[in-house]
Amino acid sequence: MFARGRVLVWPLAGLIYWPARGERLVIAPQELRTADPTRANEIYGGRFAFAGKIVVCDGRSPFEVEPPTGEWAEMLLGFGWLRHLRAANSTITRANARAPRR
Repeated sequence: MFARGRVLVWPLAGLIYWPARGERLVIAPQELRTADPTRANEIYGGRFAFAGKIVVCDGRSPFEVEPPTGEWAEMLLGFGWLRHLRAANSTITRANARAPRR
């Protein structure tokens, strides 16, 4: 009887649908962290403040500057700071969004 019950249950396991790995993302997740337009103005001014450290870029890309700490570099490369640029919603942010990139 034990073997019989086992045989009856086993075929049902094949009916469970498991989606294939690597399927594309259907929706983009919503950003849950708040965005600050004041931080966007600082970023456009060339001041990047991450992990308690401020780097002034003086017209250079923040990716060309030597990061003061590893944590600062991780935050820069995490691109979470881009949410502040979206929150600014000003003429300069719209112009930068439309500008062709090299």
